[in-house]
Amino acid sequence: MNHSTHQALALPPRLVRLAKISSVDFAQQAFELYRRGEPFVIDNPGGPSEDLTCELADQTPQPDGGWVSLPAVQRQGDDIAQIIFSSGTEGRAKAILVSYRALANVVARLNNTMSVDSSIREYVGVPVTYSFGLGRLRAVAAVGGKAYLPAGVFDISELLGLLEQGAVNAISAVPTLWRIVLENSAKFAAHGDKIRWIEIGSQYMSGDEKAQLKALFPKAIIVQHYGLTEASRSTLLTISAAPAEALESVGDLNADVEIALAEDGRIKIRGEHLASGKWVGETLQSLVDDDGWLVTSDLGEVKQGWLYYRGRADDIINCAGVKINPDELQQRLAAALPGAKEFAVCAVPDALRGQGVFVAATCAEDVTQLRRLAQQSLQAFGLQAGDAVHVAEVTAIPKTATGKVRRKALADLHQPARAIESQSDNPVVALFQEYFGALVEPADTFKTLGGDSLRYVQVSTKLEDIIGHPPKDWEGLPLAQLAALKKPTAPKVARVEITVFLRALAILAVVVIHAGVESLYGATVLLFMLVGYNFARFQTDALISGPRWKKIGQFIGVTLIPYYAFAALFIATEKHIDIPLLLLYENYLGNDLTLVFPFWFVQQLTQSLLLLGLVFSLPVSRRWLAENMQKCSLVACALVVAATLLFQWLVQPQGALKGWPIASHLALFVVGWTFYHAQTLAWRLVVAVMGISVALVAFGWHSKTAWLTLGCVGLTFFSTVYATRWIRKIIDTIAASTLFLFVTNGIVIYVLMNIVGPNPWLLAAAALAVGIGSWYAYEHSGLKSKFII
Repeated sequence: MNHSTHQALALPPRLVRLAKISSVDFAQQAFELYRRGEPFVIDNPGGPSEDLTCELADQTPQPDGGWVSLPAVQRQGDDIAQIIFSSGTEGRAKAILVSYRALANVVARLNNTMSVDSSIREYVGVPVTYSFGLGRLRAVAAVGGKAYLPAGVFDISELLGLLEQGAVNAISAVPTLWRIVLENSAKFAAHGDKIRWIEIGSQYMSGDEKAQLKALFPKAIIVQHYGLTEASRSTLLTISAAPAEALESVGDLNADVEIALAEDGRIKIRGEHLASGKWVGETLQSLVDDDGWLVTSDLGEVKQGWLYYRGRADDIINCAGVKINPDELQQRLAAALPGAKEFAVCAVPDALRGQGVFVAATCAEDVTQLRRLAQQSLQAFGLQAGDAVHVAEVTAIPKTATGKVRRKALADLHQPARAIESQSDNPVVALFQEYFGALVEPADTFKTLGGDSLRYVQVSTKLEDIIGHPPKDWEGLPLAQLAALKKPTAPKVARVEITVFLRALAILAVVVIHAGVESLYGATVLLFMLVGYNFARFQTDALISGPRWKKIGQFIGVTLIPYYAFAALFIATEKHIDIPLLLLYENYLGNDLTLVFPFWFVQQLTQSLLLLGLVFSLPVSRRWLAENMQKCSLVACALVVAATLLFQWLVQPQGALKGWPIASHLALFVVGWTFYHAQTLAWRLVVAVMGISVALVAFGWHSKTAWLTLGCVGLTFFSTVYATRWIRKIIDTIAASTLFLFVTNGIVIYVLMNIVGPNPWLLAAAALAVGIGSWYAYEHSGLKSKFII
């Protein structure tokens, strides 16, 4: 195997310099140069190619787009085919000399892996002036296929149009662009079967994202490569065939390319595809060591034959494939803002682009200008992505003993939320900062900041004091829009949102029932339906496109903490291990263990949320719901309700669903979910009929049915109710305390009943005082609420 160590390195005496204009004309000129054996470099006049000590002959392609058929590159020797500039691991531009042998090796391995044939018609979604894009043209040309080059940038509308015409059957793009496709998956769903081949660039892409691509394009051979300019496509991960546990990897180890790990964990590469050398400064250098290994600055790990990329060993910022030297960016900022105090630059995670830019400043007054200048500087690096910039004040810049910035430690100071400029004099901004921390931004919304149903009650109450009754769906409005609203003249009465009113009424009834007034029994079913409503209201987006299991896990975890605390107390008191209690299925046995803690409610809530998570784990479910949430929720609700009714009639004709309580309560949860997504009165009436039907069949003519009917009527016909302002305060306080009241009322009533005897109103008052007091203490403890009830 030729490891390029024995080649005599030499810079070609003459290079054609092709201007960076991604177009059909560029492709034709480049392939003509391949045919004639003339080496070329892709660069603009004044670029790093000026440092090359050879003759440069400029060619400027015409800007255009469209279909192109190109001749296969026939040469395979050690002659230099082209010079590619890469910022490399040190961020300095260096020229990489690539031979025809290396180009041919990559094309052969890639096309063999992807089983490409002459029928390929590929939409090349990356500029062909980049190594990845030009490599796709060589691969397509090698089998006699055709490629489509967009006239400008990657265009989803253009791609969809070509798919509708049946004109393309292959797509190549980098992960950043594939994320945009996934965000618009509903538009691609009808065309997924038309795609036969996909190649993905080497930027990081999560296993979950790869799984979503497999589902969206079920008939495609999907390959992602890992490599460098010096070692193109060193590993190839066939996503469409790889097992689920390997999707986070960058490919398996194969005999065509040798992969190993250095002692410090860096990836080493050896093979015919390696570039011949590099030109740095004024010297030509070999890329490999004495044994022919290219030692990269990428960290890796090998597990069960799969290579996992663990990040770069250096500090270069790789934002959407654009490499940014943090030192160079820092110098640009310092030159543009000479009066600024100390600041530093590093990379931080960015969900869309892989990495973003974090500028940490020790002076708050510099933050605004640094953000503006950093966004302008990124444009000079060729990156049009101002929201990839995060600027915040820090107490101090972490440094080594010799004064060098410790960038990994600096990145740890970055917060997921972004700083808003000093606007705490605006009471709406101050309110958001009170509940979500000081790091909020004008574009943030209550939902994007992680607001839930309890926070909603608290924030909406205070927001009304500031701006009057908040606008409809205020929780989805940007903070800047809310902050601009002015408070009208205070009305004599206040409006209470119907869900807040129903929740306060239901939890109040639960406390009174446990205190001894059994005629109000059954309010927990209304609470269960409201859980479904609020989960839909605040977590739908996360379930469809966000960290669904993380969200569900947070909610389940919060309720399981008191659950297992009381379970341990119950087991210690009864002196035997209750397995169904510990494994959360006691409710299937129809056992009412104790009124001290609502074990059955937590069990059924946990089971419902787990089932919901499983449904949303299916890509087809997510696509279906994303396309038409109202219609699909109604259909799903109808199916769940029908299944519940059939279960009752066919399996347990003698009574309520005692053996399978999850059936009725899951239906109530789904009814609540669907109420939120039902946007018209007609659809809400349909949901109400389904909800009341479940209650009648599951509970009969019972007070539970009355509670559920009350909730269905309220959600169908009312958005708000009216009360005096001081009654509104009481309702809001009780509603905000729901979880604390629900958890503590049983134990408070049990203890006091053994002291003062059966005195329902005294017991209820004491339980209310303890529950509300616990909530108030929690709110002022500095902790953040994650509750959903």
